[in-house]
Amino acid sequence: MHDPNHLAPEVLEAVRRYALRYREPAVNRARVVIEIAVDRVLGRG
Repeated sequence: MHDPNHLAPEVLEAVRRYALRYREPAVNRARVVIEIAVDRVLGRG
């Protein structure tokens, strides 16, 4: 069963990185992380 009071390590890391770059975000227990993996880039170099 999912514990709504537990944040996944990936979410905690994302919040930490966001805070370093911008500011400390407000508490949001529904926060999620979306990981995007790029396997190729199109366009001119």
